[in-house]
Amino acid sequence: MSWYGNQISGTRRYPYYSSYGLITMSLRITSPLTEKDREILTGEVSKLPGIKAASLDLASKKMNVAFDTGQIRLEDIAYKVARLGYQYAHRA
Repeated sequence: MSWYGNQISGTRRYPYYSSYGLITMSLRITSPLTEKDREILTGEVSKLPGIKAASLDLASKKMNVAFDTGQIRLEDIAYKVARLGYQYAHRA
């Protein structure tokens, strides 16, 4: 694992949000997207711990992710998207 990956793993000991629970957030992907990109993004993000569901709408370029805030932070998800080679603008 990379140095940065070790840093992220070490931060999961405390909750980022004020309470644990399942929430759904959206990221707007700015990179050009194809059907293959949808498979890659949803497949790889779904493998992260705490991810309950991931979907990507190609028309709006909006990725919806349902996750457990006690297991993963939005920053970890965004980092994974960036490591896969995709850019995102902000929370949509």
